[in-house]
Amino acid sequence: MLSKLTCLSLAILLSIWASPAQALIPLPDENGQYTTDAAGNLIVNPDFSLSNLPRFNTSGSFQADQTTINLLGYDPSRTWSAGDRPVDVMLYGDLTAYGLSGMTLEQINGSLNQEIPLSELKLLEKMSLNDLVKVVPRLKTRSVKEVKPIADILPRELQNIDIARVLDDDISGLAKELRRNNIDQLKELLKEQLLDNQQLTVIGISEGIDITTEGIINDLKLENPLLTINPTAIADRAKAQIDQQLTQAEAQLRTEIDEQIKNFYKQPQEEVNTYIQQTIAKHQQQIEQIVESSKAQITQSIKSQIAEELNLTQLDIIDQKLASYKEAVTGFVTDTTTNITQELSKTVEIEFAKTEELAKKIPDELGDLTLDRLNLSSYTINDIPGIEKTPINKFKNYQNKAISSVPGIAELPAGRYPQMPTFGGGLGRIDLVFSQAEQFAERAISGSAKEGFINTYCYASSSENGGCAHIELTGSINSGLQWVSGDSQKVRGGKGFLAGYKGGKEPTGRLPFIESPFKMVLRNNNELTDTTQLYLAMQFCVTVPFGGKACTPHNVVEIPLMDYRVGDWIYLGISL
Repeated sequence: MLSKLTCLSLAILLSIWASPAQALIPLPDENGQYTTDAAGNLIVNPDFSLSNLPRFNTSGSFQADQTTINLLGYDPSRTWSAGDRPVDVMLYGDLTAYGLSGMTLEQINGSLNQEIPLSELKLLEKMSLNDLVKVVPRLKTRSVKEVKPIADILPRELQNIDIARVLDDDISGLAKELRRNNIDQLKELLKEQLLDNQQLTVIGISEGIDITTEGIINDLKLENPLLTINPTAIADRAKAQIDQQLTQAEAQLRTEIDEQIKNFYKQPQEEVNTYIQQTIAKHQQQIEQIVESSKAQITQSIKSQIAEELNLTQLDIIDQKLASYKEAVTGFVTDTTTNITQELSKTVEIEFAKTEELAKKIPDELGDLTLDRLNLSSYTINDIPGIEKTPINKFKNYQNKAISSVPGIAELPAGRYPQMPTFGGGLGRIDLVFSQAEQFAERAISGSAKEGFINTYCYASSSENGGCAHIELTGSINSGLQWVSGDSQKVRGGKGFLAGYKGGKEPTGRLPFIESPFKMVLRNNNELTDTTQLYLAMQFCVTVPFGGKACTPHNVVEIPLMDYRVGDWIYLGISL
């Protein structure tokens, strides 16, 4: 895995002055004083933040080749215009050298963290649900409804399912499970309605038995007034035997429904309807058989009680009455089962329609849904539990996101950076400012990491503009030393396969610290006003596995930092 080193500080890591002067290199305050630590080393103003950087005064761009992109693992290319803010152009990968990538939103923003709108965390743009649970692994154990942005993306039917279950299963399996839930509801409804049908049938048969028995006994009493048989007792004995048969039929029906309907979620609607119709028709046949058997029960009950009182040949009236009984009850059962079939068919259609509607709501690849489908400004960081404790470097492709895409980083004081370089103690006082009219500078301390910073002579004959503009220092240690302007001299820079970028040359200057991604360059020397300007020239670096570090020269982009004049102290960078 490639380590993404340093890499750049696109014009940018760096700085500017406000009042007092602030920068990511040591700069004097308005009284010309420098800040030092207990050991006397110069330090950056701890109140500096990247939001203090001035806007670019020129347009520019950096285009990485495919090799660099492959080595980095992200594309550091970018374009900027005059007036753009550095924090909108600088990439987060530019700041890896300062440990900021290991910080969390909570560390950066403190108690204000939960109030930050999700729309300010640009790292979430284009992030999929699968990517999100990789960034915040604990989300997997939460239900969908507990994470509002995810809940608002997914259908209502998914709200109680664990996020891991939603994202890890294939969508067809999830759809079948949801459909199974609908079928479970259908199964209960089917059993409930069939039970209602059963109860109606029981009532119909019971009433038929009562009416038929009473009719038979009354007709017999017309010819035999002294007959003492109680029709209720006869009917109750008949119904007791028939109830037992109906109960067995109901139990058999329930068992069959439980067995058959469990696979309804795999079957098309037409097959489900066919099964229901067949089941109800079979049940109707069972009831009709019970109705037929009830005739024998009634006949046996009546005959057994009146055999001693009547001539059995007089009982042909029983068969006549029972024929009309069967016709009436069978008609009732047929009407009831026809109605129940129609109702259940409607129910099947409704339940399957719900499933189809749900299937349309579920994307084919659920985990690939991206959060940019939502208006993230309506949510806060708090709506994704745990994201505030996630280091920035856990976010996918964080390196090529602008600094401003991470809330609070631009405003974070330099004093809170996890890692800051230790700056050398070199200071010099400007004694003279020379323009390009000077023909040579033979005591130069400016140069590059590749060519060194001692004896990098400048001669007009080989300079960039036919002269050797420079400043000359004063003091017991630095007296007579010269810092050549980048307008006059270019030197070799960079290392590795990136060293040839833009011809492999960079303006001469000084480094604020070892392996610095930016370089201090003087420009625009003016002898009339005794002034010069300090710029910061940037480079890009990558670390190649087993191949070391590769860097462009410090020639990618520059930004002006501050003006100096004769008599000012100026930071010289690493020791001579």
